[in-house]
Amino acid sequence: ETSINGIALAVPGSRLPSFGVSMVSLGSGEYQRTNDMNDPLGTFKQGETAYLFTASKAFSTRFALGANIKLVQQRVEDFTGGGFGMDLGGWYAIRPGIRVGGSVANLGGPKVTLRAVEETWPTQMRAGVAAQVLHGKGLIVAQVDHSQVLGAKFHAGGEYWIQSGLALRVGMDDAAGTGGFSVRFAPQYQLDYGVADHPLGMTHRVGVSYRFGGFFASSKADPAVFSPTGERAVTKILLNARTKADAQSWSLEIVNKAEEVVRRFGGNGQTPAHIQWDGKDETGLPLADGSYRYHLVVNDRE
Repeated sequence: ETSINGIALAVPGSRLPSFGVSMVSLGSGEYQRTNDMNDPLGTFKQGETAYLFTASKAFSTRFALGANIKLVQQRVEDFTGGGFGMDLGGWYAIRPGIRVGGSVANLGGPKVTLRAVEETWPTQMRAGVAAQVLHGKGLIVAQVDHSQVLGAKFHAGGEYWIQSGLALRVGMDDAAGTGGFSVRFAPQYQLDYGVADHPLGMTHRVGVSYRFGGFFASSKADPAVFSPTGERAVTKILLNARTKADAQSWSLEIVNKAEEVVRRFGGNGQTPAHIQWDGKDETGLPLADGSYRYHLVVNDRE
């Protein structure tokens, strides 16, 4: 009768870091209690709960770091204990669609004492790579875990979105096969299911997600007044955007007083941190002095 449950809330940041809070609980019971003569004395339960406070920051569209501060509480029979620990992680985009990442969990703890002996949670290191394929509909991942207690383990898998609302997954967890699917009822609602073969039997995981908010876009020109032939020859237009689903494409149009588009910028995926405009049109010729507006549009996969 072992179960693991979790709930989490994340608030994406723009100029400030992103923040999150999570709670994960593991419970098991009933275990049989006996004396030295193996006589039954009833049953007892055991459980662990972890509260994680998370902060993360994308320093560019290709690099991000994050950290957890966590409080852990453990209970076995009538004994309880608690401790603090930290996790660090990050990822780097080698190129669009390919990311590498790594993390170190349980740095300096938690250290939990139930009766008289202090138990330190083992440090766990992870490294992996993820690659988008088939024009973003598919994903292939591989990961290596290393623990002070369990040694190294290898995981790999992939997913394919048959359509915008249905995805299939298959994988390998150490030496056993895994599988699952996702059903997206709308951009904000999603149901996930996974199954894996475990030494204790088949394990099933079900998740329900609801996304709200998440839409944000801003831009700012610095300096706002410049001249291609003056002291400041270019202006840097700072871009910032968040979308509910994964960003698919972005475009920035520069418009003159006659509402004519004189220069276009754009690309796939998330917006870059900034673009630079030198006051020239699409052919490279300088534009006339005057006031120009710019219009940022970001599309997500929904």
